Amino acid sequence: MNSSLSTIDIGQFLIDEHSFLGQTIKLGIDYDLLPPNADDALRMYLQSRTMAFGQRNRTGIAIGREEMEQGVFQTTVCLEIGLLDLSEGDANRAVEQVASGDFEGLRKHGWELAFFRLKEMQDEGNLFPKRRESAFLQDYSDQARRWAYTAPETWLCTDPEDEDGPTIANPLKTYEAYQDLSLRVRLLKSLPSEVLKRFGSAAGTKGPFGEVLRNMILSLSIGSDHLVATLDYVATFVGLLGEDGVSDGGVVALLRKQIAEHEDAAAVERFVSEVRDEFRDLLALADVGLDEQFVVLNG
Repeated sequence: MNSSLSTIDIGQFLIDEHSFLGQTIKLGIDYDLLPPNADDALRMYLQSRTMAFGQRNRTGIAIGREEMEQGVFQTTVCLEIGLLDLSEGDANRAVEQVASGDFEGLRKHGWELAFFRLKEMQDEGNLFPKRRESAFLQDYSDQARRWAYTAPETWLCTDPEDEDGPTIANPLKTYEAYQDLSLRVRLLKSLPSEVLKRFGSAAGTKGPFGEVLRNMILSLSIGSDHLVATLDYVATFVGLLGEDGVSDGGVVALLRKQIAEHEDAAAVERFVSEVRDEFRDLLALADVGLDEQFVVLNG
C-alpha cells in the first residue's frame, strides 16, 4: 500500500522551536515580517520535495513511508543548514531569506554544505585511528568510526557495528561533534609531544578527553609545566580551592589562548562550558579528596 503524504506530520519537521528555521518563521509571523500563512508556503514546498524524493528513491511501485520521512528529514536539514549559513545566524537576515520564497535555493545551498561536511567527517573518521591524539580521545572513537562509514552523497551510514542496520546521518548535529573533536585535536597538538607521551605512560591505557582536561585544569591552576600530576600537586590544588586562590576564569583564559585560532566560535564556547563544568565538579569533590580524579604519577 502506498503511504499517503497526509500520514506524515510535516509540521513536526517544520515548526520546531529548537530549530533556526522554526524560530525564524515564528519570529517573522509574530512581528508581521512574514505573512500569517508563511508556514503554509514552506509546507507546500516540503510536500513537493518529499514526493519527488520518494519517487526517486522508491524500491517498488509504491512510495513507502520510510522514503517520504527521509525526504522530509533531508530537505528540512538542508534548509536549516542553508539558512544558518546565508544569514550567518542573524534573525533579521534569516527572515529576509525566508520572505524571498527561494526555498529551493536554500535547500541546494544546504545540500552542498552538507555534502562537504560529511566528506570532511568521513576523512576524519578514516584518519582518527591513526592519530597519536586519538589515544586521549576515546570518547569520540565510536562517532569517528560512524563518520568513516557514512556516504556524503546519501547520508547513509553502514557502520558494521550498528546492530540496527544502516542509519541516516544528520550533518547538522553530527558536524557539531566533528567541530568539537577538531578543537580537542588542535589543543592536544599544541602540547609538547613528550608531555603527552608521559601522560599516556602514566595513564596506562587509552581514555577519554576528560582525563586529560582534568589534569590540564590542575596543571594550569598551580602553574605546573607537567601534565602528569603528583600527590603533592593535587594537595596544592585542593589547598588553592579551599582558599579561593584559583578560579575557572583563569584556567579558561589560558586555554582560550591555545585554541584562539579555532574557526568555530560555537565549538569554543561548548568547550569553555565543559571546562567550567569540570572545574565545578572538582570543587564539589574537594572535601572528600581528589586523588582519584587525576592521572597521578606512581612512586
